[in-house]
Amino acid sequence: MKSADKIGYVTFCISIAAVAVFLLLFPAFIVFPGLIRKIVDNNGLNAYNITVWLIFFGAAVNWFYCIWFLLRYDRYSFSIILLFLLGILYSPVYYYRVIIKKRPLRNTIGRNNDEYNHGNKINEEPPAKGNDN
Repeated sequence: MKSADKIGYVTFCISIAAVAVFLLLFPAFIVFPGLIRKIVDNNGLNAYNITVWLIFFGAAVNWFYCIWFLLRYDRYSFSIILLFLLGILYSPVYYYRVIIKKRPLRNTIGRNNDEYNHGNKINEEPPAKGNDN
């Protein structure tokens, strides 16, 4: 396993934590508006803010790794739109589908090799010997 792959896997785990923080805290801030004031006391230099900053920094590294991987190996995939629109929220999904589950990459325009070789293929049987009637 290369060092870039190790970094990608570690940041994948961190980005899952970032998505969990994002999905759990923002509804909590809406339900409990005073929670923000309690969390960001001390001019933002508390353990919570530093921890969240580090988690989202790791998630951003995973997002950059996914963008790099997409542009290098999966160039003509539809995932580029989702990675740029949803950013850190979609990067763990992309990493899981492409790198962990090993979905086929789309690095060429046109037909996939399977479609080209197997789809719409004309049966080329040798002509029957004998009568030409």
